[in-house]
Amino acid sequence: MLEPKPEPPAQPSGPLLNLRNNVALKIGEPVSITFPGTGNEAIRMVVTAVERDPECPGDPMWYLPPENGEFVQLQIELTTSDDYLELMAGKEPLSLYWNDWFGIDAGGDPIDNTPNGFGCHDVDAQIPQKIPDGETSTGPFVLDLPPGTTKVMWQPTYIYGVDYGFEWDISKI
Repeated sequence: MLEPKPEPPAQPSGPLLNLRNNVALKIGEPVSITFPGTGNEAIRMVVTAVERDPECPGDPMWYLPPENGEFVQLQIELTTSDDYLELMAGKEPLSLYWNDWFGIDAGGDPIDNTPNGFGCHDVDAQIPQKIPDGETSTGPFVLDLPPGTTKVMWQPTYIYGVDYGFEWDISKI
């Protein structure tokens, strides 16, 4: 009599998450957020470059020095589908809120960001605060983090079905 073949292990249904409940990414690797059940991409974001202590050419009236020690500038390219607002709480456009972003220190502990990075660039030079549907937006997004921060982490709020975050290693930058 033949023995039944064992079932193969179940494949994870979502992204591979690390101990902080984040998807670990490399600079230039895209974040892809899809509609549940369809797999159609709704939001695609790429951190294309990172710079520590960037120049801050914005209006000096709005400039505040980094409270945590240094600015870390992410160059972001963000593309949304025509119908991505269906994923958003209240069907409101995605906003890159400063308090959805954190640093991670060498020991793996999260570090709070502050809003001081917003004064680094004029508003029209930054990635838009509200991301329109069906468009690609690009620009800098500046975090206020301590020197020696090894990773940056985005834990978006208000996106249905996304209960995890994303992180990028910046230890070599």
